[in-house]
Amino acid sequence: MEKMLSKCGKWIAKMGSKEAAGDKMACLAEAWKLLSTGGDDGKRGGGGKVMAMDDLLPLLFLVVARAAPLHLASDAAYVREFSLAAEAQVSGMGMDSELQFQLTNIEASAGT
Repeated sequence: MEKMLSKCGKWIAKMGSKEAAGDKMACLAEAWKLLSTGGDDGKRGGGGKVMAMDDLLPLLFLVVARAAPLHLASDAAYVREFSLAAEAQVSGMGMDSELQFQLTNIEASAGT
């Protein structure tokens, strides 16, 4: 579990080094995938189980606190603004609900 939390924190911290909203979102998506599956992709016989949100949110807060990203709130706002605009132009529908969910949880962990 500790190793997975460390990997997740590294992905969260990488958001600050990326410039494009899509790259920042890819970092968030990878961190979320690691966190929500407990690092189990189903290939090791764990069945790829997904954790309940009651377990995920405190873990996300822990990961963010340990990673201590410098500009997480502004990165999340940047991703929300520019991913929303790009997604709306491409699909005509707006931001994907999973993306919104991930961003909302990151914003909560950043204290925004």
